[in-house]
Amino acid sequence: MIRKAIPFLVVLLFLVIPLVSYSSEYTCPYGFTLSSDNSTCYTQPQCPTGSSYNSATNRCEEQPSSGDTPCSPGWNYDRENSVCYIQANCPDNSTLQNGQCVTQPTVIDGGQPDNGTAISGWWCSNDSNDPSDAKQCYDIDGGDHLCPIDMERCLATYGDPTCPSGGTVDPTLHKCVSQTGPACPSGYTASGDKCVANPTCPGGSTYNPSTDRCEMAASESGGGGGTSCTTRAWYNNFFGKTFYFNFCIELSNGKIRVNVRDTSFGDYNYHYGSWVDISGGSGSSCVSLNGDYYCVDTSNDNIRVRFTSWDSSIGSTRSFTSNWQPIYSDGSTCGGNSTSYIICLDISNGGIRARLHSYDSGWSYGQWVPILGYTCPSGWTLSGSTCYQAASCPSGGSLDGSTDKCEANYICPSGYTYNSTDNLCEASPQCDNGTFDSDNNQCYEGDNTCPSGDYSCLPYNGANYCSPHSCVDLGDPGNSETTQADLSSYTNDGQRDDNGNCLGTVYIFNGKPYECRTAGLQTMFTNCCSEAYKKQGKVLMILPQCNKEDAKTDQFVQSGVCHYVGKYCSWHVKLLGCLQHKKVYCCFHSKLGRIIQEQGRPQLASFGYSGDWGDPESPNCRGFTPEEFQMLDFNKIDLSEYFGDVAKKVAGKQGEIQQKAQDNIQNFYNNTR
Repeated sequence: MIRKAIPFLVVLLFLVIPLVSYSSEYTCPYGFTLSSDNSTCYTQPQCPTGSSYNSATNRCEEQPSSGDTPCSPGWNYDRENSVCYIQANCPDNSTLQNGQCVTQPTVIDGGQPDNGTAISGWWCSNDSNDPSDAKQCYDIDGGDHLCPIDMERCLATYGDPTCPSGGTVDPTLHKCVSQTGPACPSGYTASGDKCVANPTCPGGSTYNPSTDRCEMAASESGGGGGTSCTTRAWYNNFFGKTFYFNFCIELSNGKIRVNVRDTSFGDYNYHYGSWVDISGGSGSSCVSLNGDYYCVDTSNDNIRVRFTSWDSSIGSTRSFTSNWQPIYSDGSTCGGNSTSYIICLDISNGGIRARLHSYDSGWSYGQWVPILGYTCPSGWTLSGSTCYQAASCPSGGSLDGSTDKCEANYICPSGYTYNSTDNLCEASPQCDNGTFDSDNNQCYEGDNTCPSGDYSCLPYNGANYCSPHSCVDLGDPGNSETTQADLSSYTNDGQRDDNGNCLGTVYIFNGKPYECRTAGLQTMFTNCCSEAYKKQGKVLMILPQCNKEDAKTDQFVQSGVCHYVGKYCSWHVKLLGCLQHKKVYCCFHSKLGRIIQEQGRPQLASFGYSGDWGDPESPNCRGFTPEEFQMLDFNKIDLSEYFGDVAKKVAGKQGEIQQKAQDNIQNFYNNTR
């Protein structure tokens, strides 16, 4: 406690503390500037590293690189101006207007922001341990965050492709090529871009290239047979009726005969010739009707027709015989009286029929009947007298009728296909991640390689970027560590005796610790200990980032009553370091008290040569005990600083005031003994 002899010092020290007034202030987000009329916060649009904002075109631009793709992925190329460009980006909650990113300022009433660590969001630092180097991170879709400090555009990441069955990528073909070349299936040999083999036929047959099939002669069964008849009809005016002439051939078990019937003279019966062998020998089958003879002659697999009639006009017999016609080839053989009718035999595909022509009714055809019966083994198909079936090819091929060869494709290992142009087994390279880039023969996995090292690449403003600095969530209390200095001090609250005398320890020129925040993240990098405050009369304007405690400390410091002890880290964040420092002062009731403390302490062994001001986290601001105060040599204390201030107020009274001050100090000294 300070004794009653001290009050004169209060007047002597001019301890007049100005009143402090607070008013509403406007603040902008970090990186923005407040307009002169306090209506708008503005900043330049943000562009990726390596590019710059062009206000004339309202976009981010950078110089193109050489090559087929002059611009980075996500960028556009302006050929007219030869520049790469992308849309400019504004920080969150701001919009692009007239080439500026604009947002509304925040109004803080009374200039009293939170003095704690309530700053939220993700921040990063460059490890310089300077809070002003901390930057707010960019928010990335998906919850990631990107530090803008030393931010770099990520480079393309490539991986090795894989090939089926151990093949390798051919750098020229840009394909996987099997180390095992193409092979022909069993039974085939290589020929150009195909594997070929001769078609095969079962025993007893041969391959016919004209029909592209296996053929052999059918077995004769002798089972051919049937009747083929043709009819001539005419109307007889004299008799008033229609007459018919029928000419037929019959086949049965390899034999043939003719039969006829003529109703013109009342003969309604068929007349039959004898049976003769159709092949292998010779003979005739003839029928006589009304003086005319109708015959079929055979000889050594040939056949012909023969007709003999009595011609009353010349009184002689006339014979009309056709040419021989092979029985087993297609054709016809005809004969007869051209003035009356002609008879024919038609042969085709192993069949035969009768054909008749008369002068008044044209041709009449009989039905086809087989000359002989033919049979084929099981699995064969009969065509006339020939049996056939498809030719066989070795497994895996098919017959090409144009070349009369069995053809098959080359065989490649699993996963490969044959390329006839390269004559190689090829496959597309496979990528576990990304897509195959044929220009580099590698798998392009995206722009995920950070030039600075093994750091994450994140999408930002149309490209991938990385930073070597980590982002930390300031809103997570687990990431922060706060420290508060011990600002306790001795107060005038000790016990007294009945006469009012202090029973405790009396401290002379006792001080009290105060602190203020330097430029840091909590103060938005405003130094609340220095030029942040300018006294204007008795009104102290407080910036929004600083609080009343900062203002009070700064007020005392500006008035010259404080001794600087040091600074300490009051807010430390993991990975970012110290984001806020505080300066600590020992402040006294007057400038005189501060001068005597600063120059008196080194005189006393209890304080030591350094003055024992403690450390910033535990300052020692106590006053002198009466015993310590009595040991002070005031002749060694320079009061010129104090008197210089006084001289400005009381010009011409310096000697009087100095004498009075010394007398008061001496009296105080005498009263404390």
